[in-house]
Amino acid sequence: MTYRRSIITLLLAGFWLTSCGGGGGSGGDPSTTNPTPDTNLAQTTVTEQLAGVVMDGYLQNAFVFADLNENYAYDGNEPSVFTDADGRYKLNVALDHRNATIVARAISGTTIDLDYPSTPIQADYQMLSAKGANHIVSPISTWVHAVQREENASLGTAEAIVAEQLGLNQLGQSSVLIDYVAEPTEHAKALHNHAKISASALAEHHNASSLIDTVSNAANAYTKLLQDSTVKQTLNQGQVVAKDALISIVEKVAPTHAASIKAQITQQAPSTVDSTSSGNTDSGNSDSGSTDSGSTDSGNSDSGSTDSGSTDSGSTDSGSTDS
Repeated sequence: MTYRRSIITLLLAGFWLTSCGGGGGSGGDPSTTNPTPDTNLAQTTVTEQLAGVVMDGYLQNAFVFADLNENYAYDGNEPSVFTDADGRYKLNVALDHRNATIVARAISGTTIDLDYPSTPIQADYQMLSAKGANHIVSPISTWVHAVQREENASLGTAEAIVAEQLGLNQLGQSSVLIDYVAEPTEHAKALHNHAKISASALAEHHNASSLIDTVSNAANAYTKLLQDSTVKQTLNQGQVVAKDALISIVEKVAPTHAASIKAQITQQAPSTVDSTSSGNTDSGNSDSGSTDSGSTDSGNSDSGSTDSGSTDSGSTDSGSTDS
């Protein structure tokens, strides 16, 4: 079965406008101050625990909340927590909210991408879990969530649509809601590559005035990027993209943040270095398996400096922009 709709077509169709009350008002614009996790939930209403992981690479100290009323904003009384040292979270919710969307905010100066553990990220961004699969929050799950809402699609159908648009179906896999950091497969490595660049796109557009603009602009930029067959082939080569190629792609989709992303990539810890990458982008930068200062990039994106991977829900949560 072939899915011909692009991610940007789905996102621009207006479902965000409907779900966020037209994109205006307080419902679509989260507070611009650092949120404080709610630790005083009424115990009588807590009947189930939601647990999962937030990732571009694993994100430590990301703010996570269960969006009980589906307005994509933290309302203060919603279950919330910061991710632990491994990017994991646990939230206690009432039984009727066990399928709630999980929203994760990466906060500039606070959140640490464990692919680049030496310094916090430099730009805010926000991500959404897929509906019916709130154990993973990543840039990829954000795209799946968008397709589900617009198409009223099942989880499996939405995953297949996203996999095709990213070109991942060529690897014989359609599941995109996996812990791609932990899995050693070619499919997982390709997903990680896409997550890094998706995060960059979301970071680039997180200052948009509304959630609609944030998601639509980021999706538009990423969809346009994937029209470049060389870029798509590089991301889907089944191995981690090396530093030079990664930076070249980031410069295309997130020029504003390219410098800070490059700085973070080149500071990567030796333990995360991968020396097998051989893809190159159409800009003329080729990594061809060579090392950079003795090592190649482990394939992480600007997640340490982007705001991607997720959508921003219309505003940052740290009270600062990613200028």
